[in-house]
Amino acid sequence: LMYLINNGPGLPEPTVQLLRSNKYFSKKPIVQLAVVPEYSILIALTDNIISVHDIDLAVTNFPLISQVERSKGTSLFALDVTRTHTLTGESAAAVRMVVSVRRKLQFYYWKNRKFLEL
Repeated sequence: LMYLINNGPGLPEPTVQLLRSNKYFSKKPIVQLAVVPEYSILIALTDNIISVHDIDLAVTNFPLISQVERSKGTSLFALDVTRTHTLTGESAAAVRMVVSVRRKLQFYYWKNRKFLEL
């Protein structure tokens, strides 16, 4: 489900509008979700593996960008998104992720539309 939430000044309470829904996103239950709007990606933990989906093309069923292959057996993940502004006024975001696989932690960073290991 994808919602639009309007919480502007002068509104007595937020308004929520359903934009789209996807009944067939995953065959297995979704354990955890995270969104990084700067890169238009949705990170999902389902069936003990982490997958990255494109939210710009959400009209076409949240297409899969990549899967983190070494993340099989994942129980949870955490993201760190660091936003910076350059001297020219451009903004950039660095995305790092830590993944818990069995009794080990794996560290990744986002580059070229996939997560690479640190």
